[in-house]
Amino acid sequence: MLCGVIDVGSNSIRMSIYRCAGNDFQILMNQKTVAGLASYVTDNRINSFGIRKACEVLEEYMRILKGFGVETCRAFATASLRNVQNREEALRELKERLGVEVEILSGDEEARLGFVGMQHQMQAKEGIMADIGGASTELLYFEDGKVLYKESLPVGSLSLYSGFVKAIFPIDVEKKAIKRAIDEQLSRVMWFSRLKTQHLYGIGGTFRSAQKLALQILPEDLPADTIPTDVIRHLLKNYHHIDKKMCHELLQVMPERIHTILPGLMILEAVARKFKCVDFSVSSYGVREGYLISNLLKQGNHDEQ
Repeated sequence: MLCGVIDVGSNSIRMSIYRCAGNDFQILMNQKTVAGLASYVTDNRINSFGIRKACEVLEEYMRILKGFGVETCRAFATASLRNVQNREEALRELKERLGVEVEILSGDEEARLGFVGMQHQMQAKEGIMADIGGASTELLYFEDGKVLYKESLPVGSLSLYSGFVKAIFPIDVEKKAIKRAIDEQLSRVMWFSRLKTQHLYGIGGTFRSAQKLALQILPEDLPADTIPTDVIRHLLKNYHHIDKKMCHELLQVMPERIHTILPGLMILEAVARKFKCVDFSVSSYGVREGYLISNLLKQGNHDEQ
């Protein structure tokens, strides 16, 4: 059976097509469109241009799914729609134009599904899992493979860029404002102050971009799957003042994230600093795979063993 899962995120809209057999699956196709829906939000409402943009992307995805002969398709939205006041209006228009229901995931559910997807690949025992999105950051702490705490913070790479940066890259005063905003959110959650852990596990595009940048400067004999968090501090120091050469390097690695990568790296660094993490690993599986496992493959018993 072919299954499609669409993730309507704040920065990008992603679609994955899977070949499913029993409780196993194989990824056949990943499609990503940088829609930047968070940039269409004003006064906590997504405007008509943002809704239209989401509809256009999803209409194209539906054509692809039809061409593949996908039997089952599910769509969900994260902070892109769950945090806006007019989300019911947006969901209604998506339903009318596309004929598909878009499910809103809570922050807790997004974190849980991200963990399910990550664990399917990594089977990690203990650590912090983080998913740095466009408008939110999900954090989850686990021991012996069991989830103990989870939290969704209203800060993301795109929302920080939109809220604090006037040009492409943040200047010093903007970086200080971004750091204050991140640290303020991290200080509000009580369990954050009680926990320290060596390992940080990342899912999502910000972590994949950070991994690519880190591998450019790390010695080749170091393992590529476990990266010292000190490298992120080094990268941020290097990008303190970005010249033409550095800009060209960033465009080569992540052209679609050129404006959000520094806010994203700042969130990553702050999380690693808060929990005293010494290294991080990146999972290629995340929320979409967790959603597939929990809702389409019916493996809910694997969620939080």
